[in-house]
Amino acid sequence: YYSVWLVLGAKRSGFYLAAFLMAVAWNINLSLMLFFPILILGIFLSKKRVHLATVVKSLALFILVFSPFLLFEIKHGFNMTKAVVTKASATETVVAGSGGDFGRVITLLSKNVANIYGTLDLTLSHVYWLIIALFVFVYLYHKKAFATKTFLILASWLAAPVIFFSLNPIILSEYYLNGLTAFWFLLLALVVRNSRRVGLVVMCLFVVLNIYRYSTLPSNESGYVHRKKLVGFVKEDALTNNYPCVSISYITKPGYDFGWRYFYYLANLHVNSPKSGSPVYTVVFPLRNDIVVDQTFGVIGLIRPDYQKYNPDEVEIGCSGENSNLTDPMFGFPS
Repeated sequence: YYSVWLVLGAKRSGFYLAAFLMAVAWNINLSLMLFFPILILGIFLSKKRVHLATVVKSLALFILVFSPFLLFEIKHGFNMTKAVVTKASATETVVAGSGGDFGRVITLLSKNVANIYGTLDLTLSHVYWLIIALFVFVYLYHKKAFATKTFLILASWLAAPVIFFSLNPIILSEYYLNGLTAFWFLLLALVVRNSRRVGLVVMCLFVVLNIYRYSTLPSNESGYVHRKKLVGFVKEDALTNNYPCVSISYITKPGYDFGWRYFYYLANLHVNSPKSGSPVYTVVFPLRNDIVVDQTFGVIGLIRPDYQKYNPDEVEIGCSGENSNLTDPMFGFPS
């Protein structure tokens, strides 16, 4: 954002805002640091003189705002930084078709564009919406809707994540391309600004499509309400059977077993791993025809333990240790 603003004539004091925004971006999401070179490009294209005092004050502001992340990294041995460096310098594909794959990047980018403009559910392929958006971008530049310097900044903004993720074998999802969201909204704003009539039609379509999508979205039957009900059932069932603790196993896709620990904490439920010997409750998500479940909560199923299998004395021993839900690390960091 600041790079565009700088090219359009920002004051020298804007460097302070740039330092603040970059620090915030780093604290929130390391992938946003991909756009740091664009800031340098903005400074170069603006041809503004950078004073030493401004640089020093900007660095001081950056370090101040950046300090929470820095302190966290120091405390945990720079684990996140090492992970980013390792993935950024990796030479082998982690998951085939996931990272280091230009086609994969374009597919996810197209999906993001179609989702933002409200056209995700239309029959036209997502990639065509990306092509249309890029054509409009070039057409607006041809019509001199913005200057060449602004075009270079915006084009670099678009190209940075595409090039990086096309070359880097990192596990990629739409989330990593969300740094371009503002670009697509900016493009929409430029269309409205360039022609009132066309802009009015585009805005009306944008509103209608998104209202339609919002009104037809299926209700989420695997979210907070259903997970809380499932954990509440496990808590009551454990009390009924005099289990001082339980263990939870998951039959689901990789990553879908995350997001449960908070619910166990809310229910004050002692949860161990299945290897502890604690009674095992199995979460099945989503429901499958080849697996019989005992209870359903929306699209989440639950298989209760084989009660006859567990001896009270053995369960007592298995539950005598710490609550794994509170002590086990999360991604290598303390919970």
